[in-house]
Amino acid sequence: MPAAIDAVADAVCAHRAYCAARKTRVEATLAALRAAAAVAAAETTAHTGWTAMQAMDRLRGLALIAGREGLISIDQIAAAAGYDDAQTRYLTMLIQAESPDQPGRYLSLTAAEFAARLGILPTSFASMRSRGHIPGPDDPTGKGWLLTTVEDFIASRPGAGARTDLQARR
Repeated sequence: MPAAIDAVADAVCAHRAYCAARKTRVEATLAALRAAAAVAAAETTAHTGWTAMQAMDRLRGLALIAGREGLISIDQIAAAAGYDDAQTRYLTMLIQAESPDQPGRYLSLTAAEFAARLGILPTSFASMRSRGHIPGPDDPTGKGWLLTTVEDFIASRPGAGARTDLQARR
């Protein structure tokens, strides 16, 4: 019986240590979000160019990491980052799209990244997309594709030098 009591006491001590570490981590994450939001706000008012975009990207990255970890609620993240309703909805959509319990994961590829995956120039990608030769985005925001869509498209592309005009006549 004393061994069981010792085991319970050890479990209680371990749980208290876990809770204290979690609280510290939550506070540190919220502080980092607040600091990144302050930097982004300062950069946005001081500069309208590349520096402000980088600061906003850093803030969005921190918010996504915090949301993926599930340590902090999305409302807490939005409050610390200073997000409005539209930004909070967008963050929620991004976190849900990347969560492992979702059936499909979106690739947030830029045109240059998608082109590199295909092995073509970004200008060729833009031309192919404008002519409808690239599948439409799966993401509701129009900025991402499911990994299966990209893989299926790459697998269905004919090889270099393939006479696709002859296949159409058959």
